Amino acid sequence: MEKFELSGVRALVIDDDLTSRTLLVRLLTVRGASQVQEASEGGEGVRLAFSDPKPHFVICDVNMMPVDGLAVLGAIRGSQNKDVMAIPVIIFTASNDEKTMRHAMSLGATGALQKPFNPNELSEFICHIVRTHVKLPKSGRMP
Repeated sequence: MEKFELSGVRALVIDDDLTSRTLLVRLLTVRGASQVQEASEGGEGVRLAFSDPKPHFVICDVNMMPVDGLAVLGAIRGSQNKDVMAIPVIIFTASNDEKTMRHAMSLGATGALQKPFNPNELSEFICHIVRTHVKLPKSGRMP
């Protein structure tokens, strides 16, 4: 499994399922993310995405109440703050609904992952997102 070798990588996990959220937070922490914030619903996730320091990427479940993952994605992509608008957002869902996934990608999702997840595949995917979408200070080291 790839490991983030970056002292400054910040992640935000938004998922109403405690088990999924806990597993994602643990995996990201073990892989070397220096800060992993978590939100149990979309509204709280949007608030955290807009707060400082901003996350370098977001992993967000689609099916949540009262604010779902597509609304979170829309709030981030629709932001007037260019730093928020540029945050990579990875949609995370147990649904096999291709229409929902296509809609998420059309709204600007950076990628999509299916639940349940394979830790190796998730780690590789996140490392790819960090390499291609995250600009870190020169003190950070890429995996």
